[in-house]
Amino acid sequence: QRQEKSKKDSGEDGNAPESDGVSNFPMPADFPIDTSRAEYYLQRLHTQMEKNASMMEIMLKQVFKPDFPQKVRHSGERILENMGPTAERTGKLMKDVWTMWVGSWGEGDDDDRGAGGRRR
Repeated sequence: QRQEKSKKDSGEDGNAPESDGVSNFPMPADFPIDTSRAEYYLQRLHTQMEKNASMMEIMLKQVFKPDFPQKVRHSGERILENMGPTAERTGKLMKDVWTMWVGSWGEGDDDDRGAGGRRR
């Protein structure tokens, strides 16, 4: 009996379930989502998806240009050329930060300002 009733209510028998005049799925009064906020976010999602689609169209036009592979190769070579100097600068910065951090442990132990020094 329960299965027959659920089929009847869900419209699986080919007929639409009875409607309250508003929609086939009436929203309960204690529904946990504020529908105005949901509509707002759905509108934002729709707008962003349209922007994404137009950007993909622009990107596809660029990808199918004959000079695209050469541009990618040239950019990749420039990135590889800069990896060594960037790694050296990063290493120097890390060394400076480490020295500053470790050096601050010995200073300021007597003050109560919490300057990052170790507490005994």
